Amino acid sequence: MQNTMTDPRESFSDLWSLILLTGVTLLLVGVALWMFSSQVDLVPNAGPAQDPLAGISQTAFTAQTGIRLLRISFTAGGGMLDLRYQVVDPDKAVIVHDVDTPPTLVNNSTGQVIDRAYHDHSSKTPMRTGLTYNELVINEGRAIKPGDSVTLIIGEARLENILVQ
Repeated sequence: MQNTMTDPRESFSDLWSLILLTGVTLLLVGVALWMFSSQVDLVPNAGPAQDPLAGISQTAFTAQTGIRLLRISFTAGGGMLDLRYQVVDPDKAVIVHDVDTPPTLVNNSTGQVIDRAYHDHSSKTPMRTGLTYNELVINEGRAIKPGDSVTLIIGEARLENILVQ
């Protein structure tokens, strides 16, 4: 009879290889699930998406500022708010970059004011009609959250009851 004993070190090595392979597989599955969940809304909506600017008349605001607000959205993990706007009148739209009267957001329910831009947005490049621009505003203390109603003030112009996305 032939001696078929295996070296215990060999089976120990096989066990560690199996554990390593299982760990790497679980890690890859976890990363794939995380990537999928970050791209897909896993919470079903109660109905059709609400237009954050529904019922708001931008006519006077646009006439005063030269911009048409597209949306205000929560970004950077809630640390900032993204104001997206389209330039209608480049000569008037420069008011967005006025350091004396920066874009200001007021939380309609708490009255808290947010008006500190993420960075100096003054630019030597003139704004162009029809282009979309954004302004990042620091959301200090996360004073404004998605679903909050806010008022946007630029210069003397006010746009009220904007739903934050």
